Amino acid sequence: MKKFRVGIVGMGFIGIAHIDALRRLGNVEIAAVCDAADLSAKQNWIQDAAVYKDYHEMFAKEKLDAVHICTPNRLHFPVAMEALNREIAVVCEKPFTWSLEEAEQLSEIAEKKNIPNFINYCNRFYPVVREMRSRIKKGELGDLILAEGGYRQDCLFKKTDFTWRMLSENSGKTRVVADLGSHWFDLVEHLSNKKITAVLAQFKTQYPVRMQRQGGCETFQKSVDNVELKPISVDTEDIANVLFCMEDGAVGNAMFSQMCAGRKNELWMNLDGTQASFGWNLEKPEECTIGRRGEMTSLLRKDAEIMEEENLCFAGYPAGHTEGFADAISHGFRQFYGYFGMEDEGRVYADFRAGCRSMLLAEKIYESACKEQWISL
Repeated sequence: MKKFRVGIVGMGFIGIAHIDALRRLGNVEIAAVCDAADLSAKQNWIQDAAVYKDYHEMFAKEKLDAVHICTPNRLHFPVAMEALNREIAVVCEKPFTWSLEEAEQLSEIAEKKNIPNFINYCNRFYPVVREMRSRIKKGELGDLILAEGGYRQDCLFKKTDFTWRMLSENSGKTRVVADLGSHWFDLVEHLSNKKITAVLAQFKTQYPVRMQRQGGCETFQKSVDNVELKPISVDTEDIANVLFCMEDGAVGNAMFSQMCAGRKNELWMNLDGTQASFGWNLEKPEECTIGRRGEMTSLLRKDAEIMEEENLCFAGYPAGHTEGFADAISHGFRQFYGYFGMEDEGRVYADFRAGCRSMLLAEKIYESACKEQWISL
């Protein structure tokens, strides 16, 4: 079995999640990590990996098969571009890049050079999500009529909550649409196999000025009282409401908010079809509700005895043994490194093309919110 040498750029919350998922695989070596910050408190995660503060130096000194980009998305493009120029495979966090133009440029180069590439839309890899897609593909949903749902968090509920994503210079034109909405729209199109064709969006920034903690803080870090704060202007949305149209006449609506008190990481959706409805909530990842007229609503749970054969590889543990966020990421990486450089119709992970699709949606939603009108894709 080939063992892949991998570098990690960005050692915040999601960088650590990548390391944890990769070390489960058995055929990946964390050869190097790179972050400008002091990593002394993360030595248990770094272990024997070489440590760099500059990714240029890491690429120059390390022979890598792949790089995982876990930085703010303003840095995704330059890191990925250098990797592609060195013919190194790229695993990139979402949103793909700062702009659609950057995303398309990277995708074109990766396709031309036939370099493996991956965008971490990890929600595709929950066992029940895989089973939902199989059943919808077989026709159990019928024709899609309505897609509804949203993604709600409360991590930026307070005026004193702050993250790098709030500034467009770091995150691009949108924040909750790019951060939360990209996951939701990717999953809706992936499950339904239908594309969104037009959008009508409304944005709201509750706090145009927030109070930033001196020295900053990492994503999802607990807020602390009695620390020095400074005011900073925010130029991205706290809340986004999106109506949309889909292929073959389906309609939809979704709400995204990082100011919904008590909601920690609630991505939920309901797909209504002419035969049934399918409902899923990320905070209860092993359950899918299936509703049919004149019948009791059924609860589909992860269970090898009822799952399609093609989906069993995404169930790492037996029924009743809950799999969550870390497991979904690991399943995605396992498939990526399993199909490394190969053409196979069984691949379900998102690639750079899917990343471009998400960037296109985000830009059209932003345009709609600015113009207050329907925008076609």
